[in-house]
Amino acid sequence: MSYLSPFLAHHTDSSRRILWLLFVAAIAVNAGQSVFYGIMPILGRELGFAEVQVTTLISLSALTFFIATSRWGRYSDAIGRYTVILIGSGGYVLGAIVFAFIAQMGLFGWLSGGVLYAVLLLYRIGHSALISATYPASIAYIADITTHDNRTRGMSLLTAGIACGLVLGPALIYTSYFGFLVPVYIAFSLAAAIVIIVWLYLPDLPPLSLQPVMLRFTDRRYCDIVLIGLTMFCMVGMALATISFYFQDVLQLEGVATMQHVAAAMIISALMMMVSQLFIHRWRRLEKNLLVLGLPLMALSYIMLALSTSQVGLMGAMLLFGFGFGFAKTGFTTSMSLKVPPTEQGAAAGLSASIACLGFVIGPFLAGIAYTIHFTIPYWTAALVITLLSIYTLLWMYRNDKQ
Repeated sequence: MSYLSPFLAHHTDSSRRILWLLFVAAIAVNAGQSVFYGIMPILGRELGFAEVQVTTLISLSALTFFIATSRWGRYSDAIGRYTVILIGSGGYVLGAIVFAFIAQMGLFGWLSGGVLYAVLLLYRIGHSALISATYPASIAYIADITTHDNRTRGMSLLTAGIACGLVLGPALIYTSYFGFLVPVYIAFSLAAAIVIIVWLYLPDLPPLSLQPVMLRFTDRRYCDIVLIGLTMFCMVGMALATISFYFQDVLQLEGVATMQHVAAAMIISALMMMVSQLFIHRWRRLEKNLLVLGLPLMALSYIMLALSTSQVGLMGAMLLFGFGFGFAKTGFTTSMSLKVPPTEQGAAAGLSASIACLGFVIGPFLAGIAYTIHFTIPYWTAALVITLLSIYTLLWMYRNDKQ
């Protein structure tokens, strides 16, 4: 039995093919993104940027995602999921080529200082605006081809695809031994092949709505879920934006060695995200409790990160983080989808994706400031906030069950 068999067992042959294609599209985009986030902190130092400049670059990129994803979700309701997915995945390939060119000019010394930073900033904003199309359209597509009963399983397949990309991307970082940008070249080559497969074989379903629907964060149907998701992703962004710096400073590593250690940690974390999705498929009773299960595990992982002074401790913390985040992320995405009717799935998918992006705007920005005070502060802060959020989520679920 293949790894994906449990995910596809409850779907028709047609929807299975679609899920496979969305799965590989998620791998392509997230592998590329994880390569970028894996090499950018250390590449930034090589190019002469300060930590705050690097985290600001990540935050502004996430701000662009936040603005664009909700719009792409609504557009997918009006122009179709297929078109929007191709825009996003194709945009990644094009943007990766541009990034490699700019970074190589910086390494050669042809661009430097403020000019190089401004060019990278403009590039990242444009690239983020394009690739932000893939995720909300994929969520909405899965909502279109699943029922209320198997929605969680469909969403967990997308999470599994993201996790596979998060395994592949860090694995590619090991090729940085041959040059800082070699992982980028390999990532966009693989992504280009996957984009062609998706273009040829993903069905172009008709739009469900001719007029895009605007959903508000404060809608009473899901405002509690918005608060839970935003807080969770802020703390994830706070921790992950500084993880490369943290590994380098705690373990006293050189640049390439840091990238390779962080890559190993991200692979372990992503593998545990995949394992968590298998748990969801094997035990249906977990489906209603994913947030309650995942958030405490995430809080514990942050405590372990803050206390760890060895490679084993750091790797163990990342393992636990991946397992907990896998549960919590799928729980959040599914909860949002189940609160709206079919004609609003694209808008809801865009909203849930934009919430994650907003977290990665706020979190890295705060992390850059906190890290300059003391390198453990981002992790202690995340541990405290996620612990409180776990209690809030438990009370929210109890109140819903009583109604």
